[in-house]
Amino acid sequence: MKLYKGFLLSTIIVLIVFNGWIWQQVYFQTLAEPAIYFLDIGQGDSQLISFPSVKILIDGGRDQRVLSELDKALPDFDDNIIDLVILTHPDSDHFGGLIEVLKNYKVGAFISNGQLGKGKKFKELQKTLVNSNLRAINILAGDKIRYQDYLIRIISPDPVALNRDNKNEASIVLLLEVNGNKVLLTGDIGFETENKLLQKYDLKSDILKVAHHGSRFSSGREFVEQVNPKISIIEVGKNPYGHPHPQVLETLASANSTIYRTDVDGTIKIILDKK
Repeated sequence: MKLYKGFLLSTIIVLIVFNGWIWQQVYFQTLAEPAIYFLDIGQGDSQLISFPSVKILIDGGRDQRVLSELDKALPDFDDNIIDLVILTHPDSDHFGGLIEVLKNYKVGAFISNGQLGKGKKFKELQKTLVNSNLRAINILAGDKIRYQDYLIRIISPDPVALNRDNKNEASIVLLLEVNGNKVLLTGDIGFETENKLLQKYDLKSDILKVAHHGSRFSSGREFVEQVNPKISIIEVGKNPYGHPHPQVLETLASANSTIYRTDVDGTIKIILDKK
């Protein structure tokens, strides 16, 4: 009987400690400031938006390298959940890593512009989506994603861009508004879409995810001047395309924007507090 009581008491203590630890995690997670990570996944795009209790992954790079970067950004025991996965457009350096994400994380819903990619890799993504029994949602300009006081506006593509062959120009473009901060995430859009957006929206933002890894066919001078970003992020790795192009770097520097590059600085985390 004494042995039983001792075992019971030990069990209760363990449960109390474990329960307290869980609530401690919940408490600190609730207090955590919202942040955005620009993940170092080589030549490709991947951003993680981290709200208290909600995680949104935008693109996943080319391969499983995204998993190691997510492990660093989400180290807690319960962080195997990603609430939304957003694919900006069906290029392999944006969707390839999402296959492994869908296999290794519990994902709430999959969002895209509805365009289909080509080749075996994209078919594997489609198969993985079916096997995961995920809800797939297509979005266009005018749609919004809202969580508490945080807002993500979808400002591109429109139906015209969606029906064209140029998948880069049909990239989902998102404007994130958090605590008075604005973050513009541009996928792989080029001059054509940049100019259309200039005519429709006030694009002034604190942070710019530079389009198409710093391609010379994106980040026009007028576009960068209107966005006027304090910080510009270029997601880029070793590549044969000359990304980022010197002209783009000069344009960003002329706008007095501080430039960070994942190939130089690694994964970049920016806390989106009220400061």
